[in-house]
Amino acid sequence: MTALLSSEILKLRTTRVPYVFAGIVTLLGAGAAAIFVISDSLEDDDAWLVLAQGANFGNILATILGILIVTNEYRHGTINSTFLVEPERERVLGTKLVAGVIAAALLALLAFASAAVI
Repeated sequence: MTALLSSEILKLRTTRVPYVFAGIVTLLGAGAAAIFVISDSLEDDDAWLVLAQGANFGNILATILGILIVTNEYRHGTINSTFLVEPERERVLGTKLVAGVIAAALLALLAFASAAVI
């Protein structure tokens, strides 16, 4: 299982899409937080909730990234070699799920960090 997970992480690290999404999430989180700061809505007691809502814009991109983790392999035909290495589809898809959760958690932390910095 660890070999499959490291393979999925390697696939994510060597494509451009996660880095582009990370940049977009950073800009969205920081931009939304800047708008909240400019509008003086941080004077409320729920300032952290407002910042978290600014960081929440990256959820759709994390969902799209999870979809792309699976569908890009089918699009390029590399899923065949993946299933040749590990013929149990449940293990492959479970590993893709774990890799997607890790990537989504990193995107969420990045969005929240950029919103908190603002």
